[in-house]
Amino acid sequence: MADLLLAYRELDGVTDDVTVVFFTVDPERDTLDLMSRYVGAFHEDFIGVRLEDQADMQAVLSQFGAVAIRREVDSALGYLVDHTTSLFMVDQQGNLMNRFAYGVEPSVIAHDVRVVLEG
Repeated sequence: MADLLLAYRELDGVTDDVTVVFFTVDPERDTLDLMSRYVGAFHEDFIGVRLEDQADMQAVLSQFGAVAIRREVDSALGYLVDHTTSLFMVDQQGNLMNRFAYGVEPSVIAHDVRVVLEG
């Protein structure tokens, strides 16, 4: 999220056409209040999405070829969620435009978003 914020800041002047959405894969822990505080701590324009129904969540993940697998562990946490760490650029019609691997430089994200917006 911090890198995404840096990319968003580089898009100064065109952010009216960009919506940043954080999608949780752990709705059991990520309550509405927690999501609101977490996402809002990065930027007031960012949106958090939380689907409680596992089937709905898995349907969204499968649209992007993403995964989230709950794994029980012997710790105070009780479980972990192994998940895809990519960022997805989606157009207004819901089409996947690009997938950014974890660790890609914010400037690369900003550049690619600008290219799509300038179309």
